[in-house]
Amino acid sequence: MGLSGTGSILRSMTSTTTTTGSHTADPRTVDLDRAAEFVWREARLLDRRRFGHTFVAPDPDGVAAAVLAYRNPDGGFGHLEPDCRTPHSQPEATRFALATLAEVDRLDDEIAAPTVAWLETVSTPAGALPFCLPSVEGFPRAPWWQPGDGAANLNPTAALVGLLRTAGADSSWVRRAERWCFDEVDRRIAAGTAPDQYEVACLGALVAHATDTDRAETASRWVVDHLGGGGVVPLDEPEVEGEADVHTPIEVAPTPGHVWRAAFDDATIERSLDHLVASQADDGGWPIGWRPPSDAAVLEWRGARTVDALRVLAANGRLRS
Repeated sequence: MGLSGTGSILRSMTSTTTTTGSHTADPRTVDLDRAAEFVWREARLLDRRRFGHTFVAPDPDGVAAAVLAYRNPDGGFGHLEPDCRTPHSQPEATRFALATLAEVDRLDDEIAAPTVAWLETVSTPAGALPFCLPSVEGFPRAPWWQPGDGAANLNPTAALVGLLRTAGADSSWVRRAERWCFDEVDRRIAAGTAPDQYEVACLGALVAHATDTDRAETASRWVVDHLGGGGVVPLDEPEVEGEADVHTPIEVAPTPGHVWRAAFDDATIERSLDHLVASQADDGGWPIGWRPPSDAAVLEWRGARTVDALRVLAANGRLRS
């Protein structure tokens, strides 16, 4: 299948590169035409919309419409997280939705208000959320999607607070949840434990938009210290055996202005970008390092990851016009 009207645009962006084998001859660039064809061929509508918005013609309302198709009457979002096939609203699917809306500047109070109302019904009295709710049961899902005892988790509570703050939300739930997140950070600091790679991503949204700037600074120092020491993600190209989702510095700090970019020196970021470029697969898309619950979910994830990779490379000057 051809690229229709986008082919000439994409080819002009990569006109200085030539391909050898599965990767470009220039290690600083990617084969954007092949990536585009992968997205049009394999990705779900949401990620085709995201790709078109970023690389063809701006269409934030088209992206938002695709996201809102996953919204449930209760104000939360279901279906959206490829690793969990439940239609019911889940905290992580809701985080996924809000992050995508924020990506195209379409996260506002009209969306935030009913989302907060739903979050209030599934959180602890302190405002904290578990990673997943019991409504995952009975549906195909990856093995780590287990409700367990419903323990509160920084992932995705911290991210949801930060994202809702970008929409101007300041409800009692948002304030309680923000306090819980910083209390949990303080507890972890006192215990001498490091954040994991998922918590780091969630805390990035929190500290960037929190109203309690003093506590946000404390949390930032904790994260940066562990990131810079290689205690959360490997600072060199990861050597992964088998199926494992190991994040890299450029995934943790994807843009030059990202709150966690200060944790890494320029050489580390450049190595990580080189690794991202080299990871493009023969079919033009980017692989994933874990096993989702279905073949459809694999392609859903690969489509999302391919658009994410291209956006990161563009933000860091790795797509040449």
